[in-house]
Amino acid sequence: MAAAALDPAGGPDVLVGYSIMLEMWVLAHELAADDPDEADRANAAAMLAAFAEGHGGYFAPLLGP
Repeated sequence: MAAAALDPAGGPDVLVGYSIMLEMWVLAHELAADDPDEADRANAAAMLAAFAEGHGGYFAPLLGP
C-alpha cells in the first residue's frame, strides 16, 4: 500500500527524511527524560543505525530493487 503512494508523495527520500527526523526526536526526547523509556530509546537508536548503515530500517522492503 505504501509503495503505491511513494511517487506522488515525493518518493522514498522524503519518507526516509521524515523517518530520520522522527527517530531523532524520539531519541532526543528519551535522552532528556528523567525516566526514559528504554525500549523507545533502543528502538530509535536501532532505526537510526539501520539508516546510517544503508539498510533502510523498516522501510527496506520499499527502498530495495
